[in-house]
Amino acid sequence: MEWVFTKYKTASAETIEVWQELNRNFAAGHPALDNMFLSTLAKYFGSGDELLGLCSDHSGYVAAVIVNPEGRGVWSCFAPGQDCLCSFLISPSGDLESIMSTLLNTLPGNCWLLKMPKLDPMFHSVENLGKLDCAETGYYGTIKGQQSKIRAGYGRKWLPYIGSAPMSWPASALSFGL
Repeated sequence: MEWVFTKYKTASAETIEVWQELNRNFAAGHPALDNMFLSTLAKYFGSGDELLGLCSDHSGYVAAVIVNPEGRGVWSCFAPGQDCLCSFLISPSGDLESIMSTLLNTLPGNCWLLKMPKLDPMFHSVENLGKLDCAETGYYGTIKGQQSKIRAGYGRKWLPYIGSAPMSWPASALSFGL
C-alpha cells in the first residue's frame, strides 16, 4: 500500500483522471467530488497548499484524498463550506486500516490528527474508522441527522505529553473524545 502526493493545483492530467475514475467507481460520479467542481472550490476558497493523494496497492488504485495542512501535525480533508462532501474516495472493498495507517504515516510532517468533515455514509466506506484511532470525522448533518465524531488515537498516544506541555493549546487541538 503506497500513497503518492502532488500539489492539487498543479496536478497532471493523468493524476486528475485517476481521481475522476475513482469518483466514478466509488461514488457513482458524484458531482460534488468531480474535479471541475473541486478545482473551482480550490481556486476560490483553497489556500493553495492542498495536496492530492492517490493510494495504490497490487490491484490498482484503492483510495484518493485532497488534504490541506491546518497546523503542526494536523491535516484536514479539503471540504470548504461551499462543498457538501469530504474530498475522500475509498474502495468499498479496500483495507481501511492499511489505507488510513499508510495515509497518516505518509502525510508530510508528523501527522497525529486527520480531520474528515462532511462524510456521507452513502459515498464513504468508513464504518470502522472509529476503531482505527486515527481521525476526527464528522458525518454530514443532513445525512445522519446529527454530528457524529470519532476522535483520534494518536492523541491518546500523545495525551500525556500534550497535557504536560508548558504552552496553551486551543481546545480544538485537544478534542480527543476521551
